[in-house]
Amino acid sequence: DDPEYWLAAGDGHRKQGSNEEAISCYRKASELDPRHERGLWGWARCLMSLKRDDEAGAVVDRALAGNPGDADFLNLKGSLLMEAGRHEEALAAADLAVRAAPKNTASWLIKGLCESALGRLLQAAHSRHVVLKLPLSDAQKPSWAKLSGWIAQEVKKRSSSTWARASAVFFCWSWISASRVARSSSSFF
Repeated sequence: DDPEYWLAAGDGHRKQGSNEEAISCYRKASELDPRHERGLWGWARCLMSLKRDDEAGAVVDRALAGNPGDADFLNLKGSLLMEAGRHEEALAAADLAVRAAPKNTASWLIKGLCESALGRLLQAAHSRHVVLKLPLSDAQKPSWAKLSGWIAQEVKKRSSSTWARASAVFFCWSWISASRVARSSSSFF
C-alpha cells in the first residue's frame, strides 16, 4: 500500500467534512509510514475538530517522539494544552517551538496567548511585538476592521484590562490565520 494514496483519501474526506473517515485514512497512512508527518498532522487535526483532544494529544506526542523539535507539532501541543486550561505547560511547549523555529509566527502567537492567559502582560506584549515584526504573507495579515470589532466586543464584555483582552483577540485571530497558511499546502483548513 502507498501512504500517499491514504493521505489523498484522508484529505478528500476531510474536505467533505467526514472526519471519521479521514481519521481512518490518516491512521492507515501513518501505519504504512510511521514517520510521515502529514498523516499524523491530518489525524491530529481531525481529532481536534471532533473535540477528541485527548486522542489528538496522543497523536501529537507520537509525532514529537519521532521529532521533538518540530515547531508545528509543538504548536498543536500548546494549543491542546491551552484548550485544557494548562497554560504553564502550553507556554513550555510554545517556548520549545520558538527555540526550534524563531521566525514561526504561530509559535510566537501561542506563546503570547499563554503569557496573556497567565497575566504576564509585558511578556505577551513582547511576543506581540515579535509577531508584528515578522514578515507575513497577505493571507497572514489580520483584517483590522474585523479585529477592531472583536476588540470592541471583548472590551464591552469584560471589566479587565483592555490591553489583555485586545492582545488575546489579536493572538487568537492571528494564530488561526498563521496556521492556515502554514499548512495550506496540505489543505488542512
